[in-house]
Amino acid sequence: DWSSDVCSSDLKADKKKLAGMRNKIDDYRKTVKSELLVPITNFEDNCKVLIGLIEDAEKPLNDGIEVFNEKIREANRVAAETIIKEAIEDNQLNEKYASQLLVLDKYTKLSAKTKDTKTDIGERAFILLQEQEREIEALRLEEERKVEALRLETERKAELVALEEKRQIELEVAEEKRKKDAEVAEALRKVENLAI
Repeated sequence: DWSSDVCSSDLKADKKKLAGMRNKIDDYRKTVKSELLVPITNFEDNCKVLIGLIEDAEKPLNDGIEVFNEKIREANRVAAETIIKEAIEDNQLNEKYASQLLVLDKYTKLSAKTKDTKTDIGERAFILLQEQEREIEALRLEEERKVEALRLETERKAELVALEEKRQIELEVAEEKRKKDAEVAEALRKVENLAI
């Protein structure tokens, strides 16, 4: 019993010594770390100041580059509009299809090449021309169909009018024949009456 009490108090003392050493080491670590962080913090602050100075120097350059880039984009847009006008005239696109040939964003990019823009617009104009011709052909066929339907309707009406005129003539002829037959019958009756 006595030996277990001695062991227990020795263990507790050892544990207390170890905990004290652990705390001292951690306190030392924190002290050294804070001392070592001072030059790092100063270095980072100095770097941030330098970066700020460089950014201030870059801003007018970036603004100038953006103005220059905007001029290039505008020049590309104007070139694309000119190419579109030529494509509309060359392909004789009507207003409906010409209005579909718009300046795309890719034509105004800084990397846009006039040759590529011209090729793309030419292809788009050709596709629109094909659609326009299909529509014109469809309208022509529809107009022909309407004209043919009108011609057939007119012929049918003319046939009905001719049939009606023929029927009227036949009725008039039949009426004339009936009148003549009636006159002949009346004349025969008169002759018979005279003979009687």
